[in-house]
Amino acid sequence: MDEKKTSSRILTAIVFADIYGYTAMMQKDEPHALEIRNRFKKILEDNVENFEGKIIQFYGDGALMIFTSGLKAAEFAIKLQQEAADEPKVPVKTAIHMGDVVYDNEGIFGDGVNVTSRIESVCHPGSVLISDKLRDMISNQPHIITKSLGKVTFKNVAKEIEIFAIINEGLVNPDSISSDGKFSQKKDEPAKSSNKKYFYGIGVLVLIAAIIFSVIHFTKEKNQTEKEIPLKKEDTRKQVEDYLSRLYNPASTKEQPNILLADNFAIKGANEKNNPFASEYKDTAKNKLNVLQLAGIQSDEFADKNYSCSFTLHSKSDSIQAKLISEVMPKSNKIKIISIEYTNVIALKKQEQDKNVRNEIKDVKEKKRDEEKLTEEEKKILKRNIKRRLQKKIQ
Repeated sequence: MDEKKTSSRILTAIVFADIYGYTAMMQKDEPHALEIRNRFKKILEDNVENFEGKIIQFYGDGALMIFTSGLKAAEFAIKLQQEAADEPKVPVKTAIHMGDVVYDNEGIFGDGVNVTSRIESVCHPGSVLISDKLRDMISNQPHIITKSLGKVTFKNVAKEIEIFAIINEGLVNPDSISSDGKFSQKKDEPAKSSNKKYFYGIGVLVLIAAIIFSVIHFTKEKNQTEKEIPLKKEDTRKQVEDYLSRLYNPASTKEQPNILLADNFAIKGANEKNNPFASEYKDTAKNKLNVLQLAGIQSDEFADKNYSCSFTLHSKSDSIQAKLISEVMPKSNKIKIISIEYTNVIALKKQEQDKNVRNEIKDVKEKKRDEEKLTEEEKKILKRNIKRRLQKKIQ
């Protein structure tokens, strides 16, 4: 029988933890990067249950977790960063928010998850950042020390949020939030130094000099093509997200002028059913039987002209976590997709299993065409055995 999909809405402490610079680390020294990732995973697994938490999703260089209380989540984050500071050091960014989420057997969803992801994007490695909502809940806990980093308005988050840093011993004490974050604007940041007017004056002089230089340069180079402005992280993310949406949607064109595929490009971990370049996927997608839809980019990183992101795909029968690695080409501002890897494919629904069962029974019958037809009892036994094998493969 089909497993019923049950869901419930809960108020929980949401934690995002992510290894900073993991993509660049993999390209520079893969064995060392794998050692760091395995150590990160072990720290999580050794401590999360001790603080009444649960790992909802582990996607290689990061994890999404929930905890029964904001206090337990904060204490866990402190423990995580303190252990990660030991050799070999794991550069972890950690964010916590208290929010309302929908929880089912496939994961957690909701605005609370999105807010936590946005807070994680402005973290510095070694730091723990929390929302004002969580800080209010733990403000009466003297053993947890916090300071404000100002208010920000995050992308796709309507309400302004004040960000706090936990600055207990062993944690990085940031002066401000990271400029790489997914936000619309920053407000009420801590005051600059007393010499800011001096620096503003220097900035004006530099700006005037730059304008003069630009006019001279334009006069000399007016017949040449202007240089393109290098892509920023948010522009790259938008183009990649648009490409992924088009890639898995058979009704739209997959070609984009600024997107290229590397010569050795491949979708790792894919099969004929979930590979958008495969004929089986195209046929089923045309009939709207099993179209994968992009649920969104959960996390991304832009370092040394390399852009990588983790994203999720959903269809009627599959839920896939995947990772994309690309290179931004500065001269042309084009994005070269190097690879897409399916890191986790959630089990098929029963109708897919039954289809595979019927196909195997058909093959057995064809092999026995000269023998006596299978009895009903033999069919039942064969069907049970095939189901057991399929269940083992899916697990």
